[in-house]
Amino acid sequence: MAPGWTNVLRFAPGQRVRFTRSLAPALRTALAQAGAPAAQWLAAVEGAIVTLERLEPGRCALTVRAPAGSAEADARPAPDATFDVHATVTRDGKDTARTLSGIVLMLGGSTDAYVARRSAAGTQQLVRLRYDRGSTYAEVAVFTASFAERLKPSVRALMPSMVVVGRLDVVRDAGGA
Repeated sequence: MAPGWTNVLRFAPGQRVRFTRSLAPALRTALAQAGAPAAQWLAAVEGAIVTLERLEPGRCALTVRAPAGSAEADARPAPDATFDVHATVTRDGKDTARTLSGIVLMLGGSTDAYVARRSAAGTQQLVRLRYDRGSTYAEVAVFTASFAERLKPSVRALMPSMVVVGRLDVVRDAGGA
């Protein structure tokens, strides 16, 4: 049986997690100087709070709130044993809707979970989440092949195959909950 969302997002339904950017300074500078959309995206999601609104093996819904805007995403099973992720991003008062089809979930041992996209050309890794033993945080890494075509050739040549971009930490309320 293929992994479900509860295997990949190892936080509890209703739980909130904060994204903290941890991109290496040299890489952050190179992306910014190149005018790369990835640098703008990472800056926009700094400090974002992700709330897992619904989390089941076959379905996931979440909201993202960040100083630069917000987003809602809903992943549902597709007929081809993948997932369709429908997302709406609100930024500067404008909504942008997008659907990613062919999303597949994979596991890599006891600590790693992967989100990939299947197409006629094959399966392309998008994101790796590496969890600590207690699943209180996850390191977030992005596979550069998923966005390399949007980079200038001079920056693309310097990019490793995978870049750790940040971390998701469980948000603890003031009362320790």
